[in-house]
Amino acid sequence: MNAASTNPFPNDPDRQAIWDMLMKRDFEAFLAADWSMIEPDFLADEFCGIDGDKLPDPDHWHLRFPDLGSYRTEWLAQAAAFQKIELVGVNKHDFLYQSSVLREVEIT
Repeated sequence: MNAASTNPFPNDPDRQAIWDMLMKRDFEAFLAADWSMIEPDFLADEFCGIDGDKLPDPDHWHLRFPDLGSYRTEWLAQAAAFQKIELVGVNKHDFLYQSSVLREVEIT
């Protein structure tokens, strides 16, 4: 396990659980293209998802996933596409952790 895949909240059970859900569990499920691994993490009746369109300004983001089913469909399509990609110099597990950083979690 590399440093990027180490939970940065070892002494904070709440933040540790959030990091594990958003990073570890999601990445493992994504690599396996197995939605069932993360489905319990969502509240289906209350879900909606925003797409940032790779834009830094939230004023340009929009509601893309009006329900969990539409998000699941896109998530599974992206996971299947990612399985077909061949990376050079890094395995997919390490790539996901190195390309995503979550070191601050605000709980209010």
